[in-house]
Amino acid sequence: MMTTGEKIAGLRSLKGYTQEEMAAALNKAYGQTFLQPVTRDALAQWERDYRHFDWAVGKAYSQFFGVSLDDLIFEDRKLQQLAPRKSSRKAVSA
Repeated sequence: MMTTGEKIAGLRSLKGYTQEEMAAALNKAYGQTFLQPVTRDALAQWERDYRHFDWAVGKAYSQFFGVSLDDLIFEDRKLQQLAPRKSSRKAVSA
């Protein structure tokens, strides 16, 4: 099961944005609806699931990436491809 943070990090990576660029893009497009501007630090905390974004930011994410808010928050198979792939390589001991 993917966390919300893993989903938003995966979507950001697919678009090729850094955290700094993503924060700037969200603020430019939707900043008037936010209680406070999105920062790179806040974005990093959301992606690591240390904090959760407010509804205005969640709505902005869903519109920006063209996914439903339900898909971001709840388990959804459509976003499963964003999960990091585990390497099948075995550790080599020296």
